[in-house]
Parts: sequence; structure tokens; C-alpha cells
Amino acid sequence: MTALKILKSVFRAGRLAVFTLLAAGICYAAPAYGPDMPKRGQWFMGFEANYVFGREMPKGLGDARARQFFYNASYGIYDWLSFDGKLGAGDIAFDTVGQGRLKYDVGFSGAYGLRFRIYNNEPERMRGILGFQHISAHPPSEKINDVNYTAIWDEWQCSLLFSKGFWRLDPYIGVKVSQLYIIRKDSVEESWSWNGAKDHFGLIAGSKFNLPKNWYLDVEGRFIDETALSAALSYKS
Repeated sequence: MTALKILKSVFRAGRLAVFTLLAAGICYAAPAYGPDMPKRGQWFMGFEANYVFGREMPKGLGDARARQFFYNASYGIYDWLSFDGKLGAGDIAFDTVGQGRLKYDVGFSGAYGLRFRIYNNEPERMRGILGFQHISAHPPSEKINDVNYTAIWDEWQCSLLFSKGFWRLDPYIGVKVSQLYIIRKDSVEESWSWNGAKDHFGLIAGSKFNLPKNWYLDVEGRFIDETALSAALSYKS
């Protein structure tokens, strides 16, 4: 089995898992980059789906979208600092001038980040989290009229979240500053062009739902600069 076929299998399995969760009606909570962080020496591990339904791009690229499915892990370097990593697969699509809408097949996706706990009140279950995230997707090239088109989805983000927990829920809200680049070239020009998104400021809203036996479910929405939804099912070691 080729590497591309393996990635496609992971992609389909991830999509099926997320759709099954949604159909079961258990989407209660927040994303992997939510308010909960591992303590020093602790691991959080799980599966995450990230959908970008639309993000406006300049220079004729129109509305960009992406789907990514990850196996993720977070490690507590200190009680106040964690490292987050993700490996998986995804696809992207965007409009162009001349070639119409380019839709790229499933390829490698990865992400990493750091989170800092800047406020923690355990009795009141209140937290403040400052985060940095980078996500990148590398789909295979698309061939149109004997021309190969290559594109990379490259997004950087800084976020500030505040949460207040009650019962099994830890809802949170926040703000973010981000930049998305669609880096692309074709076999005619053979030079990379960097195309940045039009908007950079957004809002975040989500919640975490604490499940039995150290499992938790996260759901997070992102708005204004993009319209996006993330969902993750994770386990605390």
C-alpha cells in the first residue's frame, strides 16, 4: 500500500469517526487547544477533526477551505506550559483566476503549538490560556491541461482564552490573531508565490465536556477571520 493510499485511509476513517460522533448527538465540548492543559510530565492523546468552511483570500484566490484529521498529543513541560503536536491528513480548495476552483486531494497535514497557563483558580474552575499554534497541509499536486499545480496551506495563530467550569462542562471564549498563507507554484512559472488571507482577527468559542475514565470531548468554533469548527476526543494519561 502506497503512502498516499494510507493517508487516504486515515482521512476516510477520521471523517467517519467524526460524523458518527455528530450523529450520536454527543458533541458537548471543546477542542484540543482548549482550556485544559496537561500537568508536568502528563500526556493528553486523542483524535481531532478540523474543518475550515471558508476564509477569504486576496489576489483572485477567493474563498479557501480545508479539512484536516489528526492524531494529537499534548505534553506538560511544566504545570503552566505544554507542547501540542498533531499528525494526520487533509485536503484543501481555493478559487483562482484562470484555472477556476482548485481542489487538492488528501495529503499530509501536521501541526504544533505551545500553551501557557496565565491564570488558574481551581476552586472556581477558572483558567486563562495564552497559546501559539502552527498548522500546515501539503496535498499532492493537481494536473490541469498538462500543468502541475502545487499548493501548501500554512497558518500561524496566537490565541487568548478564558474559561469558567461548571458541572461536566468547561465553556470558554477568546480572541485570536492569525495569518493564513496559501503558498503555491506551477510547473510553468516554477516560482513560489505567497498569498496571505485578508482578515487576521477572530473570535473563539467552545467548550470541553468531561467524560468518565479520563476521557473528554472538545468542540470549538472560530469566527470573523474564518468560519471553522474543530472537534476532538482525547484521553488524559
